[in-house]
Amino acid sequence: MTDSALAVLAGFDGHRHDPAALVRAVDELVAAGKPTALCVLRESAASSGPCAESAVLAARVAFPHSRDGSPPPLALGAPDVGPPEDPAAFALFPVALQDAWPFLLVGGYSVGGESDFGAIFDWIERTGILRERPLRPSASPESALEALIASDPYRQLGTDAEHDEMLRAQARRAAGVSG
Repeated sequence: MTDSALAVLAGFDGHRHDPAALVRAVDELVAAGKPTALCVLRESAASSGPCAESAVLAARVAFPHSRDGSPPPLALGAPDVGPPEDPAAFALFPVALQDAWPFLLVGGYSVGGESDFGAIFDWIERTGILRERPLRPSASPESALEALIASDPYRQLGTDAEHDEMLRAQARRAAGVSG
């Protein structure tokens, strides 16, 4: 696996996020196995900007569990949508998996300094468990998104119509529909 699948991701920019691209990247990581996947993720994270963010985002979905439970919260700054009160509602926050489609719940983060992404990869190396199977979305991205938006956990995030539209744009991107 090369980091080319990660290079097309938009990092933590929910306005440019494409769930289908993240599915492809995660599936490549799963096929590569944990040692290779971790090496590729670390190399991408060593760069700056969207490539580093994309590596963290892909790691979040590719390694959803550990021997100790869910992954630790990401220390990226202040998201434009706060995390859920119940961390189990969206264990991979800021990602929400709905019918295997990885939607990015946040439009972005406000950071007050430089982010250190090394902790997530150290966690993966120590206790992270690579997803057993590739992501296989069972529904269209549009119908998966509508189910997500109608869910109680999503409504409890207190998002507004602008965030709903950002997510709908993600679903259209995943379906290959422009706009």
